[in-house]
Amino acid sequence: MAGGSHDIKLFVGLDFGTAYSGYATAHAGDLGNVEAYYNWTDSEVSYCKTLTALYYEEREDGYLATAWGHTARKRALNQRARKNRGGMYVSKFKLLLDHQGVAKKGAEADEICLLPPGVTVVQAVADYLRFMYDSVIAGITKQYDGFVTPEHIQWCLTVPAMWTDRAKAQMREAAHMAG
Repeated sequence: MAGGSHDIKLFVGLDFGTAYSGYATAHAGDLGNVEAYYNWTDSEVSYCKTLTALYYEEREDGYLATAWGHTARKRALNQRARKNRGGMYVSKFKLLLDHQGVAKKGAEADEICLLPPGVTVVQAVADYLRFMYDSVIAGITKQYDGFVTPEHIQWCLTVPAMWTDRAKAQMREAAHMAG
């Protein structure tokens, strides 16, 4: 972030949820006016969140996240209809950050979410947050016509208070990987 807190023009609150994720913004000059984002690509309804889901395509060198949110589900359904088995749809991967929380629910991590071979939970979260980041920046650039740039944004990312320190550290690592 450039400069100090006086350079902040916009606050972005990002709610990274198990099933759905979204964000809201507030201009530094008008913190009482919080605006949630509703126009998610490929969503069939206007809602303040999109799916917390990724679609990975198999490549020669491993798996690459190529879609997120509702688009990930749409791509997975299209691939399934074509009986193409080269990709993998993943959701609920946030739960894998806190294995203790999964165990408390009486489930094994593999029962909740399988990740593509070679993809760690931190990488999956980073992939998702990168897609979200790109979406937020595109929306803000369009809305503010260049007045607000990434250096002027203060990011706030939710994490469950009951998470272990390890899970919180993994979330922080994923956020840094995502940029």
